[in-house]
Amino acid sequence: MAAAGHRDNSWMRLSRTVDLTGVAAADKPALGFQLSYDTEPGYDHVVIEAHTAGQDDWTTLPDANGGSSSEVPTECEAGFLLNLHPFLKHYLTPATTAAAHRAAPEPGTA
Repeated sequence: MAAAGHRDNSWMRLSRTVDLTGVAAADKPALGFQLSYDTEPGYDHVVIEAHTAGQDDWTTLPDANGGSSSEVPTECEAGFLLNLHPFLKHYLTPATTAAAHRAAPEPGTA
């Protein structure tokens, strides 16, 4: 189990390493987990990230069950999120039209 407490204006990362050595894309590997959250609609987001070990090729993973969105997050167009959380520049730009896959569920809906 991993947990992060609430803090306004924060970027919290819970990390786990998954060894996919010898696993081909044709094997259709899947990641499964349970998540408990309480988010502020439009402002708090959950992002599932992946990258190649030792590389800076970060990407976001969509929910295979349709629980994620690629809509541009609130305040992104003004640069607010990018100024507050510079790591998002791996996925977003101030004028982005294709955002990272993210879950921004209403509290209590999952």
